[in-house]
Amino acid sequence: MKKILFIDVCDRPESRTRILAEHLLTCLDGEVTRLDLFRDPVYPLNIEAIRQRKSCAACGSCEGQGLEYARQFADAAIIVIAAPVWNLSFPSVLMAY
Repeated sequence: MKKILFIDVCDRPESRTRILAEHLLTCLDGEVTRLDLFRDPVYPLNIEAIRQRKSCAACGSCEGQGLEYARQFADAAIIVIAAPVWNLSFPSVLMAY
C-alpha cells in the first residue's frame, strides 16, 4: 500500500483549499498520514539545530528538530499539500517546515 503524506497548512476550518485536498485524498489509494502544520510544533531552523545536525552526522543516527519531518517526507510515495495563498505567498509555517 502506498504511503500518502497530507500536509495541511489551512488555518480556517471551512478552507476551500482543505476541502479540495480532502476530496483528492478520497480518490487516492493508500495509507494517509496527516500533518497539520498549525497544530504540530514546527520551528524555524536556528543555529542550535544546525550545530546538533553537524555533531550527529558522524554517527549516522541523527535525531532532532525537523528530522522526523524529513524522514516522513522521504518515505511518502505521494505528497498532498493543502496551502492557501496569502499575500501572493504561502503561510510561513510551510516555509519553516
